This record gives sequence, C-alpha cells and structure tokens, in this order.
Amino acid sequence: MEINERVSTSIDGPLSPPVVMDAGSEMRRMAKASTEKLNAFIQGQLQTTIDDYKLLEQMNDVTAQRYTGLHTVSIGIKAPIPGNIMTRQF
Repeated sequence: MEINERVSTSIDGPLSPPVVMDAGSEMRRMAKASTEKLNAFIQGQLQTTIDDYKLLEQMNDVTAQRYTGLHTVSIGIKAPIPGNIMTRQF
C-alpha cells in the first residue's frame, strides 16, 4: 500500500453525532463567556490602577520625610554660621 492510498481512504459515517443547539442558547453561552472575559479584564485594570496609586502614595510619603529631614538639617547648618547672610544687617 502506498502513502497516497492510505490518505485517500475515508470513513463512511460521522465519528460522533452532531450537537444541535438552538440559536438562543448559543447566544446566551457566548454572551456569558464575553461578560466573564470583560469582567476579568476590568478587574485586572482596576487592580493595576490601585497598585499604581499605592506606589505613588508610598513615594509621596518617602519624599515628604526626606524634605522634613532636609529642612531640619538646613536649620542646623544656618544657625552656627557667624555673619550668616540671613541674619546680617545692612
């Protein structure tokens, strides 16, 4: 038997009976699947936005602490300098 002969053989009957669905149930199934996928997408987008805002809040807190520390250091540096330009009278 040659390769072409094996490929050309066919089965006379269907392998499984066809599934008959009415249009309404198919539409409901597709609508449900679409809604579930859209819900998962929106949940992912919202979670990403929430995570971004949490990160920004943490960055703002760290920046505020750093500026407070710089303010404290600048006050400590300014005071002991004799003839400080800020206290000099003209």
